[in-house]
Amino acid sequence: MKAGIVSLKFNPAHMSYIVAYSNLFKSIGVDAHLILDKQYSLFDNELKNNEIIYINCSHIKTFKDLKYDLFLLYNVALINLEILSISKRTGARSIYVFHEPFDGFNNLIHEGIDHIIKWLMAYLISKAIIKMVDLVIVPSQYAYNLYMKNEFKHNKNVEIIPLIMTDEINRTLNIKEKQYFSYIGHAYKGHGFDLYLDFIKYAHSLNNKIRYQIATRTDLTNLLKRDQLLNYMVKSGYLKVNHGRPLSNEEINIAYNESFCIWNLYRRSTQSGVLPKAFMFGTPVIATNVGSTGEFIIDGFNGFILDKYDKKLIYLRVIEILSNLSVMSNNARNSFLRYFYWENYSGKFKQYVDMVSRKNIFSV
Repeated sequence: MKAGIVSLKFNPAHMSYIVAYSNLFKSIGVDAHLILDKQYSLFDNELKNNEIIYINCSHIKTFKDLKYDLFLLYNVALINLEILSISKRTGARSIYVFHEPFDGFNNLIHEGIDHIIKWLMAYLISKAIIKMVDLVIVPSQYAYNLYMKNEFKHNKNVEIIPLIMTDEINRTLNIKEKQYFSYIGHAYKGHGFDLYLDFIKYAHSLNNKIRYQIATRTDLTNLLKRDQLLNYMVKSGYLKVNHGRPLSNEEINIAYNESFCIWNLYRRSTQSGVLPKAFMFGTPVIATNVGSTGEFIIDGFNGFILDKYDKKLIYLRVIEILSNLSVMSNNARNSFLRYFYWENYSGKFKQYVDMVSRKNIFSV
């Protein structure tokens, strides 16, 4: 069997996931190729040991010449609908990894109209994809419950596999390297970026021994110029900022490795893609109890869960993590191996692939 793992919407953060699915396919004897938007070639060295076909999405006709038995579609892209049309004509089967099932408009209230429109368009595309594929994979029980409520009528074939990753640590973790309380990912209100900035300014007024880090593709130039305290913290070495462009997976991993705690205090999230990477690098998180948080974070064990934004309590939790970092780091690392390491799902994934490979497999 020959499978194509398709990601034709460029997102460097997805590289860890698509490589994990490539490993899953290979572990069950399937010949797997990555079919990627050509922008991924910027990080070609990080996708080594994988057979890759880069496609210019404006020339989808080249896709018709690719012969596969099964497609796994990783992220939301309008072009996926054309790929599925082609696969239907050739008899290829299809799986869609559905990252964020619809969880209500009330949860989008903080995002702003532009983000709401963008999210709604992505959801409508996902709904069309769901109707065409043979199997949908969602990443948590929380996501599964949302799917059953809103999408089950469109496709009754749905299973759960968390946000699996390869283990990208190539050496022993060193607790002494963990020096930052970090925000990693897109800088927007849904993930509480404004609250993170408010907190680090507050915490710096209490304790100037703690260091902070922001790693994001969002351009923060104007924000940093406007805020005198943040500007001072950057210039004085209290705040490390890497921003304004897509960060390579290597750069992202360095940020996680250097962090003693990761900000997961989100206003809205079905599940956090930041969480598996944090745990991979033995980094505890401080999170709000939204989405699937409670499925993976054990309060006081591999992180802390807060009911709301309370900067005084956050500060106390940061100090508690620093005081107990060796134990909590080890717990976080073990949580990655338990929940998010791809090898744990080989047996389950083989069952799914065997199912979708057979004709008329599902009884509805």
